[in-house]
Amino acid sequence: MYEDVEKSHLMILDKMHQFINVAAHELRASIQPILGLTQILRSRIKDSQQQHQLLDIVVRNAKRLNRLSGEILDVTRLESQKLELKKELLNRMT
Repeated sequence: MYEDVEKSHLMILDKMHQFINVAAHELRASIQPILGLTQILRSRIKDSQQQHQLLDIVVRNAKRLNRLSGEILDVTRLESQKLELKKELLNRMT
């Protein structure tokens, strides 16, 4: 009986991981063209400060979504113990 519950729980966890992996991949695949094309468009606009500001907002929010999709993948890697963390000393400039 206990083994059946554990097996059922593992199957649910596996489906959740699959969903998160697919969702993160779809997010990343959708975000990359938004970032790239917006940056190309921004580089071609010469005169309009307002258009630059609007495109900056698009880029900023696309980057936030990109970080979020990366964090989603990191969480699944941590849970599945596939994420390797490396400690480094950073030299801060103050």
